Amino acid sequence: MKNMSPIISFINYLQNNTTQTQLRYIGYLGAFGGVGLVTTFYSLVFPAVGPATIALSFLLVVLITSIISGLTFGIIASIFSVLSYQYFFLFSGKFPVADSKGWIDFLVFLVTAIITSQFSAAVRTRAYEAEKGRAEVSKLYKLSKEIIATTDSITAVSSIAKQVKEIFKFKYCAIFLQEDNNSWQQLDAVSETSSARAFTPLQQIVDEVGNTSEVMLDTYTLKNKKSKKRKTKNQENPLYVPIKIGDSVKGVMVVISTEVERGTIEAITGLVALALERAHFLQEVSRAEA
Repeated sequence: MKNMSPIISFINYLQNNTTQTQLRYIGYLGAFGGVGLVTTFYSLVFPAVGPATIALSFLLVVLITSIISGLTFGIIASIFSVLSYQYFFLFSGKFPVADSKGWIDFLVFLVTAIITSQFSAAVRTRAYEAEKGRAEVSKLYKLSKEIIATTDSITAVSSIAKQVKEIFKFKYCAIFLQEDNNSWQQLDAVSETSSARAFTPLQQIVDEVGNTSEVMLDTYTLKNKKSKKRKTKNQENPLYVPIKIGDSVKGVMVVISTEVERGTIEAITGLVALALERAHFLQEVSRAEA
């Protein structure tokens, strides 16, 4: 998006170029380092400012931390900011345990900081979702162009799983076509990781998706012993999606992905159905010409 604001562009850059671990480190740095920097600056370097300026500086730290690293780190920065603001600036080295006014100041600043962190975290989430949606639409357009550019019917059918996997970065993609005798023909299967290569689609689920025309999610166990012993939090589950032409199911696509939304995967199957129809049309044309 050419008209995207610099803040949203920066958020998207961080989302696409940093890991979750790096974002956590940035969050801790923003929460503790940012508050510490503001406290040091107004305590030692430039003490001749009013409490409103100091409070706004702390809120700025909360805002930046929430946008970059999310709500959790924004709340941490909020609590740390309130404590620092109370101890160093409002009550000069003490906490007003018995002072009702001090408690009111504490609660007002804390609520304001938390609300600020929630709003900024929401902005961060929406910016990421907007960029993700834009990227997925762009990939759908690229897939449609490749389908149209393929003029050979055999290539159009045999390469469709590879095209889908490469464009959308799936860890596994396989396409099954239903034949006239109600059996299934696996056109192609491509995988990226060792865990995906160890996966074999379950025939009974393929049959059920073909009969019910409904998307199904299946958990699977890797064939190697190490993976059986160790289950990870983000273990991918294969998704079985019907390929429909009109109201009838012509095939099933099996994918493994943790990044792409289910709605996008269903849109992909629509393009796969278009590719299969186009391949059938090219075959009919070649027969007619022969």
